[in-house]
Amino acid sequence: MIEPIPSSSGIAAPSTEILPGTETVALSEAALMAAAQQQSGLSDWGDGDFREGFRILLRACRQEAGLSAVGQQWLRENCLRWLINRLQIQETLRQYPEILQTPIRRPLFVFGLPRSGTTLLHRLLTERPGARVPLFWELRQPAPPPEAATRTHDPRIALAAAYIRGIEALFPAIASMHFMQPDTPEECYLLFQNSFAAFDNTFFFHIPTYHEWICQYDLLPSHRYYKQQLQILSWRSPGEPWILKNPGHLLGVDAILSTFPDARIVHIHRHPRQVMGSLCSLQGNVLNLWREHPLTDKEVGEIVLNRWQLPLQRLMNVRATADSRRFFDVQYSDFVADPLSVMHQIHDYFDEPPAPETWQRMQQWVADNPQHKHGEHSYTLETFGLTPNQVDRKFADYIEYFKVKE
Repeated sequence: MIEPIPSSSGIAAPSTEILPGTETVALSEAALMAAAQQQSGLSDWGDGDFREGFRILLRACRQEAGLSAVGQQWLRENCLRWLINRLQIQETLRQYPEILQTPIRRPLFVFGLPRSGTTLLHRLLTERPGARVPLFWELRQPAPPPEAATRTHDPRIALAAAYIRGIEALFPAIASMHFMQPDTPEECYLLFQNSFAAFDNTFFFHIPTYHEWICQYDLLPSHRYYKQQLQILSWRSPGEPWILKNPGHLLGVDAILSTFPDARIVHIHRHPRQVMGSLCSLQGNVLNLWREHPLTDKEVGEIVLNRWQLPLQRLMNVRATADSRRFFDVQYSDFVADPLSVMHQIHDYFDEPPAPETWQRMQQWVADNPQHKHGEHSYTLETFGLTPNQVDRKFADYIEYFKVKE
């Protein structure tokens, strides 16, 4: 049970946390929405624009994802949480419409393929004092609005910790691939999941029809909803600028530029030949975690190779006409060779020279977090039936456009 969250907002947290083995709601749109209403005590869904993505996600997972009993349970639990989040968000905005006047000024986004150094880049950028950093626990349950005074001991932190422990029990190697803690910065794809229009859902499940849908869907409404959630998180726990990171942003760069007219983007580039093996290993493990019959390594290689071509092409199309001053490009090889020098370049480019404390914190973070601190992630491209030439051909336009170094 979630204890009531001490908050001057007057909005109670959901009364029940969904834990493995406790939820038997049918995997249908109607049953899940009814359960979310019962558990939250709320019934206002707002404009309902999430229903299309929700319906397509459920159908694709039933028909294509090959889910095991554990996978079905995990999907139910997460769909319920996303639905309860929506109800809580709607109630928050109903009671406090002034939240939508909360400014989100000059947010800084980290772009890049997964496994390309985006996490290190994001973590160093978030060492800036005063910046608004998205923590895992609040991304997972953004409403009721977090309070600055209780941000270090909000009850949702313990719930996020329990969730992480559950994932680590199923997938012990996750820490060496993507280390998570409840109170550290995390990717903001969790906020997009509340709109059921999240490219990252295709990372967790092999769902081709959902992938096809999200790649042609108008992402502007989901990005507006994403901004509203940032406003909720900022309302009573402010900070500037927001520093945000999610590989899925590659698909929605045009929606980001429209939703945040003063957004700044740091894009890190690692050669796809180096990315693909690591990404196949991570995504293969995650996909098979929820499947009745595991995908073969060759099947995983084909899925991963084809998943990122369209997002990168869309990014290049937008970059061709967008204001180049809003983007700063970083080569992965330069970054790992001298991360603090790259930090200097980024801050100089955006005309934001940081205080000495920022450099001290960055230096300390680098010293405290050497590569492979949480274990080494071993992989090869060939394990997944891929060759260097095959990868080069698939991403030739991207490699040439950004002169990506090997």
